[in-house]
Amino acid sequence: MKISSGIRLLVLSGILSLGLLPGCGSSTSKNTASTTENVFYSHAILPATDGTIWGSGYNGYGQLGDGTLGNTFWFFPISKSPELGGGSLKVSGYATGANHGLAFGNNSTLWVWGSNFQGRLGVGAISGLNLPNSGGTAYSAYALPMYMKNSVRSVAAGWKHSLAVIGDRVWSWGDNTYGQMGLGGSGLSSSATLVTEYDFPVATSVNNATQVAAGGSHSLALTVDPTTNVSRVFAWGYNLYGQTGQADLAYNTYYPSEVTTLNSGNLTGGDHVTAIAAAGSYSLALVQPTGKVYAWGYNGYGQLGQNTTSLYATVDTIIPHPVQQKDGAAVTGVTKISAGQLHCLAMFTGTDGKGHVLSWGDNEKGQLGILDDSLVSNSKMQNIAKITFFNAYASQATVFDSLIQTSTNGVTDIYAFGNASFVKIDNVWYGVGDNNWGQLGLEVPTTSVSYVLDPSRTGARLIP
Repeated sequence: MKISSGIRLLVLSGILSLGLLPGCGSSTSKNTASTTENVFYSHAILPATDGTIWGSGYNGYGQLGDGTLGNTFWFFPISKSPELGGGSLKVSGYATGANHGLAFGNNSTLWVWGSNFQGRLGVGAISGLNLPNSGGTAYSAYALPMYMKNSVRSVAAGWKHSLAVIGDRVWSWGDNTYGQMGLGGSGLSSSATLVTEYDFPVATSVNNATQVAAGGSHSLALTVDPTTNVSRVFAWGYNLYGQTGQADLAYNTYYPSEVTTLNSGNLTGGDHVTAIAAAGSYSLALVQPTGKVYAWGYNGYGQLGQNTTSLYATVDTIIPHPVQQKDGAAVTGVTKISAGQLHCLAMFTGTDGKGHVLSWGDNEKGQLGILDDSLVSNSKMQNIAKITFFNAYASQATVFDSLIQTSTNGVTDIYAFGNASFVKIDNVWYGVGDNNWGQLGLEVPTTSVSYVLDPSRTGARLIP
């Protein structure tokens, strides 16, 4: 695949010696995975309009779900195993973890694929399969089904753990080192014994759940009381930076604990939480009808959007605060949020009636879609690109403006993952940021690592 000459690339030489470059296209030559994970959040999964989901990038643990362990720079559909009839997986929702994925349809079947280290797939023994949780065969390169007793409503995938809303309860499995499974301690990880559909540990105290979100090692759940319509956000797991919203940073949060300032009975103006997101060591919540975005936890790259001006915006907080614009005013009118490893995206409707994108946080690889070198810059990159090192307040992702101007509806969907960002315009996904492993669906040069600064249409095999 030839990269358009209009795409600006950051070219960093000398990386080959580190063994970081992907192969070209899928390969079936490998049938065992590395026993040690060294690469994380270096792939992407995007939805097509027909309900299928497609993956590109790093695939060392089968996280692209195409039946191989070969890295790609084209998007291929997540597929069922041949034993289950094969074919592309069609879903209602999905989640992408560091090296594994989850998805669900309109029934009680939960689909999982990728790395099973620490038991993060939770498959146990299904259809005669006993998938190990360590070693070179601890993975599934195809989507495998788990048959639950109630309908699956939401899924989330963290670094090494997984979450799902089954019925109206939260279920968890995988690594529990920091209490991210919500079981009251760190000694109940499924890393020793794989869980099955009959003994998933339940995150206690969380009823009426509608959504879950997973950071690197912490978890969130949104509940809505069906009688009062009061929304509540619960959090548990790693809390060194206050990402669970609890005051004692010296201890992890081992039980689901309410982030009390986000109870809709405590928000002003009738606001209530409608969506949650998490990544790394920070958390986000979207409230309506104002469309404000609240953020808390780690803020080392301005991902809380608190308008700090220091080079490293290390003002972490346990208290959710509204994300700000440059003038200090709270962002409003947001309709969707998405959290990358250290950066955030938010979708809103502009005065032109079209969808636009706000971004804030880390921008070392151009993932914010902001190319303004008048802001704080990272000195090591000044000679190769005029990009902002980070942005500590929400700004419009201006690299998408020309596409939006000529489009019918502007941006209709967003997706932030790892150090890459994707926006959907006129049913086409465009990506910016890290393409180190081909996660943007673009070929990686054989002699360097590329960061894509101008929006590029994702690999042609991704059906719009």
